[in-house]
Amino acid sequence: MKSVNKEYFKRFLDDDEAPPHLIKFYSETCHLCVELKEIITRLIKDSPSDYEFVKVDIHKEKKLSDLFSPDGVPTLIIYKDNNFHEIEYPDEGYTYEYLKKVLTNEE
Repeated sequence: MKSVNKEYFKRFLDDDEAPPHLIKFYSETCHLCVELKEIITRLIKDSPSDYEFVKVDIHKEKKLSDLFSPDGVPTLIIYKDNNFHEIEYPDEGYTYEYLKKVLTNEE
């Protein structure tokens, strides 16, 4: 999962044919973010190949964080069909099974 910045966002937002993205807003000091890393690594191996998986450090990219992750981290957002959709944080937390369903539109 590669780290991205606002310049990356500008480029792919201007691209009408940008692939779907899973965007993780995180902090290195967030224990939930650290736990989520293993789940997302597994998703990358098992998910549709057309998805791009990227991450944004909220401390390095404050403006992006304020815009997309105002309620804190971890925040997961799907960018697909020129739209952003925040993935709801369920009571049991982000699990592999839950996120896999979201990415495959089975939910």
